[in-house]
Amino acid sequence: MKRFVFTTNLYNTEKYSNALSTLWGNKCAVIKVFSVGQIFLEENGKGALVADNDYIGFVNGYLRDGTLESSELHDHNRSVFSILDRNWPLPGHISQSFSAIKITRDKIFLANDVVGFYPLYYSLIDQELIVSSHLIPISRLREVEIDPVGVLQ
Repeated sequence: MKRFVFTTNLYNTEKYSNALSTLWGNKCAVIKVFSVGQIFLEENGKGALVADNDYIGFVNGYLRDGTLESSELHDHNRSVFSILDRNWPLPGHISQSFSAIKITRDKIFLANDVVGFYPLYYSLIDQELIVSSHLIPISRLREVEIDPVGVLQ
């Protein structure tokens, strides 16, 4: 699974980048998303981003548009991002097992398939939204104490 964190906090870039690099064991890439926020992901995960003039998106999992002849994953992700916020549920020609975030200049869209094999987690505290493909990065950035019983469960 690909790992990412999106936050509306534009002030803790270095702190968050260092915490996530330590957690993931890989250098963290930071991409500013308009004036809305920033995405943190592993340096080698930058290819999973889909960027357009109007949005930036990230897909974790599998999306295929049956109407496309291209075998390039990026083309399929771009096709789905073009309709994600206007056409829900997705049309039948889209094969899917995914979670995704699409960020425009004024909106944030979170989506995943019905099964939820690729979950999305989010936290909204004090006007800061954090969204991630994994729960542990949110806990780390929120400085939540680890619950050993919860980890075992």
